[in-house]
Amino acid sequence: MRPTREKFIAALEGMNRVDLGGYVISFSPNNHHGSKYVDLTVLNKDGQFLR
Repeated sequence: MRPTREKFIAALEGMNRVDLGGYVISFSPNNHHGSKYVDLTVLNKDGQFLR
């Protein structure tokens, strides 16, 4: 199966309430946000997580 933009969108829109180990995402034809959760990640100059 060749990936296309339409197939990718259809696959995402079919992911309704998927639990990724306590982090739930949900997509639909009317919701392309996936999640309302936002987190800030800070990396140092070596690419290590600071927070």
